[in-house]
Amino acid sequence: MSNKLNRQYKDRVFRDIFGNKDRREYTLSLYNAVNGTAYTDPELIELNTLEDFIYMNMKNDVSFLVDAQLELYEHQSTYNPNMPFRCLQYLSELYERYLEEKDQKDWLYTDILVHLPTPKCVVFYNGERETEDKFELHLKEAFSVPEKACMDLTVLVFNCNEGRNQELMEHCAELKDYARFVALSRRNLKGLKRSVQANDLDKENAVLQAIDEMIRSEGPLSEYFRIRRNEVCKLFLEDYNEEAAMKAIGDLKEQVGYQKGHEEGREEGRVEGHEEGRKAGHAEMLEIIRLIKAGATDEDIVDQLHCSLTDIQEARTAIA
Repeated sequence: MSNKLNRQYKDRVFRDIFGNKDRREYTLSLYNAVNGTAYTDPELIELNTLEDFIYMNMKNDVSFLVDAQLELYEHQSTYNPNMPFRCLQYLSELYERYLEEKDQKDWLYTDILVHLPTPKCVVFYNGERETEDKFELHLKEAFSVPEKACMDLTVLVFNCNEGRNQELMEHCAELKDYARFVALSRRNLKGLKRSVQANDLDKENAVLQAIDEMIRSEGPLSEYFRIRRNEVCKLFLEDYNEEAAMKAIGDLKEQVGYQKGHEEGREEGRVEGHEEGRKAGHAEMLEIIRLIKAGATDEDIVDQLHCSLTDIQEARTAIA
């Protein structure tokens, strides 16, 4: 198995609910809602959690058909148009591991057709940027000439904010309950912003109030929230604070990238330079953040990325 598949990941409430082997009944409910199926046995799901994704093989309930579908699910609170390429990276490694486990890697060089589980890549988005209820992201849009691309990969995106995608929510009551929890928590946290300069204890109490309301509602996740009350609060605040930090970094790098792109793009044109500078600056900052969270020292990061200590300090400050 590759190092990428062994990376440590920071957990999320969504993944804790839908990506936990002890709660595969929730995963099955979500799977059925997305695929229009009606499976009833959670044991049909082989579940693994990768760095960012919930990855599962769906066994067909006919004994001789196994590994019929390979699904990658991710939850996002910030919009990311690069999901098709990220999914391509993961699928490539997952299929390589699949062939190794089947002892079929050598078959790729023969006249035998290698049969693979059918992939499906899904994102559950609940950020505050307005989107359609359901839409697709395509890998080919990242290529310089999309219409000439010889390949594509489609990511299906569901807006899972409260009140959106009603049909999907009705088929997965747990997802509907999760959306309500997020909406309640955000409402409480925004109330703090309007009244006082909230400290960590204020934020914690705001989320705990939302959790207690979910427990009292006796919805499908009420028992989960009761048992995991403090852990869920911690996980949600980690996600909430990181979301705010990433937005701040994005805004900052947008400005820095514009200036860098403006300077670098003078010879080739202002518009092209601005866009390239913006993309490069944002990508570099995200990579710095990833290395910081992996425990890398400033020296390690400089050696790997050839960035400045100022950029590293900006990243550390933003996610502090």
